[in-house]
Amino acid sequence: MTGARAARAAAAAAKAPQDHKQYAEWGDIDTTAPFSVPAFEGTPGPTYAGERKTTHSAYKMRQKKESKLFFFEKFIDPTFRETTVRETNKYVREIPNKPRPPSYNPRFPWPPKWVSVFPQFTEAILMRWLAFLLWIGLHKTANEDELFSTHWIWERPSVRRFFSRDEHRRIKAALHCQDDAEMQRNDVRDCEGRPVLRKIGFLMDHMAKNCRKHYWPGADIAYDEISVQMSGRSTLKKLLRHKPIGAGIQFWAMAESRQSKQYLYDFELDSNDSEVNKVQNALMRLVKRLPPGSKNYRITADNLFNSVDTCRKVAAAGHRIYGTMRMDRGVPEKLKQKMGQLKQKGNAAFV
Repeated sequence: MTGARAARAAAAAAKAPQDHKQYAEWGDIDTTAPFSVPAFEGTPGPTYAGERKTTHSAYKMRQKKESKLFFFEKFIDPTFRETTVRETNKYVREIPNKPRPPSYNPRFPWPPKWVSVFPQFTEAILMRWLAFLLWIGLHKTANEDELFSTHWIWERPSVRRFFSRDEHRRIKAALHCQDDAEMQRNDVRDCEGRPVLRKIGFLMDHMAKNCRKHYWPGADIAYDEISVQMSGRSTLKKLLRHKPIGAGIQFWAMAESRQSKQYLYDFELDSNDSEVNKVQNALMRLVKRLPPGSKNYRITADNLFNSVDTCRKVAAAGHRIYGTMRMDRGVPEKLKQKMGQLKQKGNAAFV
């Protein structure tokens, strides 16, 4: 379910009439009970460095004064840039002193030839490379071989203004944003107290913090999974049977769609398949990270996430969750007997 559809569904549920004949409590489905939606308590809107912008006009005035680069740098901030540049240069310097990895192809020399020609990595090069990646994504270009091809059909002269094929591949091979060995020695953990993921833990945690820091969503938000196609190798990669991309990595995400604009408020990488009840636990971790002091957020989710136990936990956290629910997720027997009525158009049951 997309963020826009989920938000509209939550808004429709919030505006439902108070005397609908099918409103019932879980305890006794034969007794009609009034259903009311608690008023949302919060101050949604963009915020920069602790300065709240609660009115749309103030946001518009600020938007005219500041360029798109200003907003981009709110997420790719100096801390991220400095850390990535430092760790990338450190990684390249240490490669010649490391033993040949067992998985490295024995036909190629060690250290790799690109190490000797790799330039000093700088913030300017990093920003140019990120701009190049955004350009690729916005134009939905083909794979690398076609992107850098000199064939008259596939050739793209504008690509060479960013990087050559070899420069692009050298940056991909060298790019690092954390030292895994140092983080393990210092027992560095994410905001939930869990060990930081190898290679990308700092990037994921830092981006999620900036998403939560610079904007607070309105009352209606959606919770769903995000699937990202991946052709490389990773222990995080999995087969996504019911997704058109086939194989990739998956995120749990909370997003808002308002005034034809979408915003990703928070996300978490699905990295632990052995965790018991991981779907509900991920949802509750993101619920706990909703804006401080807010109450009665209306969260919309599909039947992968909804259960009676989840509804109770979300309610205990001071918010509400809406959506479809599978019959094996704690639905009372009396309600199961009324399935024929509930499946009729316009009929529903509410906790």
